Amino acid sequence: MRKALSLCLGALCALSGSSLTAEIPGSLWTEFRGDFIYNPIGITSDDYYPCVLFNEDCFEGNGDHIPYKMWHQGLNGIGYSISEDGINWLLKDTTVIEGEAYHPCVIYDKDGFDDGLYQYKIWFWNGVASTNIDAIQYAFSHDGVKWTIPQPITQTSGHPLVDGILGGYFYHLRGPGFVMFNKHPECLPGYPYTFPYVMLYDTASEGFTADSTYQQIALAYSMDGICWSRYTNGPILIPSGKTSHWDGTYMYRPSLVKVDQAFHMYYSGSNSNPTSGVPHADGIGHATSADGIYWVKDPLNPILSSTRNPWATGCFDSPHKPMFQNPDSTIPFSTSWRNTRTYAPSVLYKHFSSSEKPEKHFFKMWFTGGSGDILGQNEAIGYATSPSPCELVDPNNVPCPPRDFEGVVTPLLTAVINSSFSLKAKWKPSLSEGVIFYRIFRDGRLVRTVKAKKSLEFDAFLVSKSDWRKYSIAALNDLGQESCRTPLKKK
Repeated sequence: MRKALSLCLGALCALSGSSLTAEIPGSLWTEFRGDFIYNPIGITSDDYYPCVLFNEDCFEGNGDHIPYKMWHQGLNGIGYSISEDGINWLLKDTTVIEGEAYHPCVIYDKDGFDDGLYQYKIWFWNGVASTNIDAIQYAFSHDGVKWTIPQPITQTSGHPLVDGILGGYFYHLRGPGFVMFNKHPECLPGYPYTFPYVMLYDTASEGFTADSTYQQIALAYSMDGICWSRYTNGPILIPSGKTSHWDGTYMYRPSLVKVDQAFHMYYSGSNSNPTSGVPHADGIGHATSADGIYWVKDPLNPILSSTRNPWATGCFDSPHKPMFQNPDSTIPFSTSWRNTRTYAPSVLYKHFSSSEKPEKHFFKMWFTGGSGDILGQNEAIGYATSPSPCELVDPNNVPCPPRDFEGVVTPLLTAVINSSFSLKAKWKPSLSEGVIFYRIFRDGRLVRTVKAKKSLEFDAFLVSKSDWRKYSIAALNDLGQESCRTPLKKK
């Protein structure tokens, strides 16, 4: 029975004043050493925004026969490097795409995606905070080195990625953040991750919204990777607007991985108030989601920042040791090489092997760090790893769902906010220990979170009498594990 339960690994809600101490999958990061691992172009130039791919079959003869490939900022556009282990890199080409080309997002499919013509696809930013969709370009390749002439993507008129409306979240477009390919799409309306192409992208209100935030993370989907539609009326991750929060004004350049039934997002964040005056790159955060749409930020955020490496500073009292140790233990750990900028993560989660833990799943992250006050200079690429969720969470601890989730539907005498019925629902607590929240879903989307110690009930307005069928509920425990969802029953 427990194997059928839906896990939401790491979906732990940050509760103010909480004393939760559970280790959260994807949170415990070990920086490989107190220095960058790669700086191919030179410390006074651009070495940032890595996009790393891994293929255990060395990309099946499509280009360089090697397991790790990286696209990153080059001399005059996007550069390309290769590696046997993800740590020691060789610069193959300083510029594979020339001109105004930044922030690459590359995907690979040995069968050539949907049309069988090209094995690599790339999306990148043209460097302009634009009100036009052509700020994002795309190109195709057989080997990851020689690319077709870049072209701008397009957008649907009804659901545009950028609209140029001052004061809105989609005022400016600042490039792609992450692109994924679904090899077996179902294309279900309302479920963007069932489409062939999914993009998390950087949208920007530039501080003109009511919450005074600057950049947000939005979601789009596409049938062909060329014409895109935005999902929902707003971004899926929006800063708080509070400069007291480390990510209060900027959230951007995410990287996404899915482990079992949980999505893990790693993103760049800032509060516009760093010590050096560079406003865009204070740290890297972690968030989790059961559906890739509604996200819960990690209470241990930022997991990496210009002043923080948890393992180095002893923030965690954990029995889990780093996957990699400093190759020279006599060298003190330092983050001085990234003392003003830690951002732009590229994260993978695969079967990797190491001498210490052969054939174990774990996360690997490549990211940008920098020092000094000039954005785009003094930057290099760092590396960190994190243990597997299976090493941190026991599936036997998945909570039982709440019991007797029942509701009463009542007609309204006067329409309220265009609704004709009211719903009053109650439930009994889960029989499992450690449950801290109950999560209410409507059409599979999170709409309400109720603390376990509160009254176990919620109210809603319904447009039609049958809308009660759209609701379900799940229990969330203090290990970040979510029960299966129980549908609402009508009393």
